[in-house]
Amino acid sequence: MKTLAEKKQERAQKLKAQKALIDKRKGEDRAFTEDEKTEFRKLQGEISALDTEIEQLETEAAVEARVAGLTGAPVSTELGQGEEREHKELKKRFSLHKAVRAQLGINGEKFDGAEAELHQETSKRASAAGISINGIAVPTPETPETRADGQTVGEDGGAYGGNLVPETLRSPIEFLEPNPVLRSLGADFIPGLTGKLAFPTDDGGVTASWEGEVDTVPPSKTAFGKKSMEPNRLAVNVLISLENILMSNYNLEMHSVKTMNKRAALKIDEAGINGPGTGNVPLGVLNTTGINLIDGGTNGAAPTWDHLVDLETNVYDANAEASSMAYLINAVTKGRLKKTKHNAGDLGYLMDSANNMNGYKTGVSNLVPKNLAKGSGTNLSAAIFGDWSQLLIGQWGFMDLVADNITRKKDGYIELTLNAFLDVLVKQPKAFSVVKDWII
Repeated sequence: MKTLAEKKQERAQKLKAQKALIDKRKGEDRAFTEDEKTEFRKLQGEISALDTEIEQLETEAAVEARVAGLTGAPVSTELGQGEEREHKELKKRFSLHKAVRAQLGINGEKFDGAEAELHQETSKRASAAGISINGIAVPTPETPETRADGQTVGEDGGAYGGNLVPETLRSPIEFLEPNPVLRSLGADFIPGLTGKLAFPTDDGGVTASWEGEVDTVPPSKTAFGKKSMEPNRLAVNVLISLENILMSNYNLEMHSVKTMNKRAALKIDEAGINGPGTGNVPLGVLNTTGINLIDGGTNGAAPTWDHLVDLETNVYDANAEASSMAYLINAVTKGRLKKTKHNAGDLGYLMDSANNMNGYKTGVSNLVPKNLAKGSGTNLSAAIFGDWSQLLIGQWGFMDLVADNITRKKDGYIELTLNAFLDVLVKQPKAFSVVKDWII
């Protein structure tokens, strides 16, 4: 069985491994990969188990030290004047640090001398008062001057040394939120647009036919439609006081800019996935007319292998075929699919250990809704399969960040404002299949 020191060393190594994963993610300015998440959670479980074992071993060591130290001749509970003077002298020599080290068996410290004598005397007084002492019996000081036996960190609000301990401020712990995913799935992003954008659509009409040698070929013609895009303003505004910027030893302004960019990216994804197309919000995939819809049931239905096959079949049946075919689901759906078999008795699961579905790449974002309703069903989840190159995200100009130190100067504020102008277009609705009523 490993010793307490070996357990602590093992825990330290696992903590360093976790720190290395965090440093790598931060250094590359990205989220954890699925493999890194798995490794991080594995290390955390092992560290938690070690914490429990270390706590038990430390408790056992403390008990052994206390039993070894609680020896010596009995002492009368009544003290005369001479004994009282001796008691006060012992208190002057009493060292709380030594008593604690002896109790925990640190560096072979023995529980003897003034510490052991005062422990016996104070324990007897406490027993007479009906009080049971389970640790070290520490004498109560009679005057404020004897409250602290030395320089401490936490005693008396830091007045005896704590105020000398420096505080190191690290970068803020990031807010837990979804990661943008649409561009990684293959959505077409076009920056630097100007004016309104229009796309003629070839709606078909030209036909070919087999004819006789001199038969007249019937005429045919192509029908053309039009789809357009125009800018919708996306904005973020943050106020930072000048005093906050001057006093902070962390680059608060850059943190705010990074956060604002992240919020804007998430809003773009949110619009592309589930935008309603109203109130200056672009129209997303789930709400686009003409999308292939897979109907689970009157009140929703649990995901099945048939659903996945139907989602894919409808897209291919519409002649949409590209290398950017992929699924997009939310986290709770991912969990359900990894526990759901193809069919009864089948060893395969709807989502495999590589996080793919039927061989296709699968994106996961909690921007995919999980609060939909149908019939009496509530908290239903959506899922999307399709050719993501058919999703166009257009940006007019570029993201414009303004740091304004004039408008709110009387209030002592710097105002950071981010403006972007964007729109979303599903070029071919039949290139996507969706389900909106999975019971998870």
